[in-house]
Amino acid sequence: MVQFLPDTVTLAVGRELARTSFLGPFLSVSVFAEDEPKVAEKFFSGNTASDKSLNQTLRQELENTRPHTGKKLASSIWVTHQLHPGERFASLVQILLHKVFHDILVNGSSREATLSYLAMLLRNNEKRAQIHIDERSVAGDGFMLNLLSVMQMLAIKVKLDKVDMFYPFHPSSTIDIKNETRLKFTSQEVATWVDELNRSKTHKWREPKFPTQCWFLTLHLHHTSLLPACQKYQRRLRALRDLQKLVRAPFFYTMVYCL
Repeated sequence: MVQFLPDTVTLAVGRELARTSFLGPFLSVSVFAEDEPKVAEKFFSGNTASDKSLNQTLRQELENTRPHTGKKLASSIWVTHQLHPGERFASLVQILLHKVFHDILVNGSSREATLSYLAMLLRNNEKRAQIHIDERSVAGDGFMLNLLSVMQMLAIKVKLDKVDMFYPFHPSSTIDIKNETRLKFTSQEVATWVDELNRSKTHKWREPKFPTQCWFLTLHLHHTSLLPACQKYQRRLRALRDLQKLVRAPFFYTMVYCL
């Protein structure tokens, strides 16, 4: 399928993949206003009667997913009954997305293509972790948080003793940490250490298995999805407080003048 991992034609590869890849539109479903204002208005209207109707519909949909999820996910579905309709909708979307990705990854003929797709999404949205970015060049928060949620659900069953901790340095690794900040080693020292590993007769690179790839993709996704989304939220809160101060300032000075 050509559109599953399409060739890119723009410099905004992260955003382009979110729009043009086959699974992109499904991952883009969210309650964020920047993704779809009408969805945000629907779930955050403040209309009590509407919220009650949405709650009943979503509760039934969540119950319908129970036979298709594991025991751990079933417990998380139960918790979502206490959430706001918007949060409940997001949970439902993420659970259904997990089922889609799980079925694709279980199939041996589509597993490698799906892992390549996930790695390409991660690699081309790494700029989201930077302080100053052009948001038009990367995927949105809703897309990335959905992807993180899917990977977290897939990683639930991964046992750490099955994870190869040398994977980030593996010649076939889909995770690039060359430019990451380190506590001790310099870039040159890391390069020397990896070179020694490659020349060592006692160390042999293990063939990357799904548990290892899944675990490291999930770990790395936190840096490009959850943390940037939280930082953007904090910036918006500060902007709102600054705007409130600007609105209140003229009123304050008017009262002082009148006194």
